[in-house]
Amino acid sequence: MVTHGWAIAESGDPARGIAQIGRAREALDAAGSSLRVHLDVVRAQCHLQLGQIEEGLEAVSAALVYMEASEERVFAAEINRLKGELLARDGAHGEEAGAAFRTAIAIAQSQRAKSWELRATMSLARWLAAQGRRDEARATLAEIYNWFTEGFDTA
Repeated sequence: MVTHGWAIAESGDPARGIAQIGRAREALDAAGSSLRVHLDVVRAQCHLQLGQIEEGLEAVSAALVYMEASEERVFAAEINRLKGELLARDGAHGEEAGAAFRTAIAIAQSQRAKSWELRATMSLARWLAAQGRRDEARATLAEIYNWFTEGFDTA
């Protein structure tokens, strides 16, 4: 149900996707499933896509509360990256967005999760570039980019 909701959202109907994800959340809560954080990640992404900042931040907050209680950390870097994206989109929380991106990077590094680190670093670099800090953005991205040695010929 979660994947189906995500697919609907990515196909251009995020509102219908969010509704599907809501039904999945109810089912997961009833079953006591540990997929709850994954669901909140997908939900936050959908709200970001719709520009629904407050709702996206609510999904992020729910994930952070659940992660704290359950000690589940698989999506910790991604949920902090999404928090940064939502705060950056809001515009009123500039430095909080940068802090969220840096937290996501630090978590990914501590987990040795290079793909999460790359995603968070790309978000931070875009945020820095949007503020006119292009040299800092380039330097930030260069470190993780140089770690990767394969896949550059992939479309």
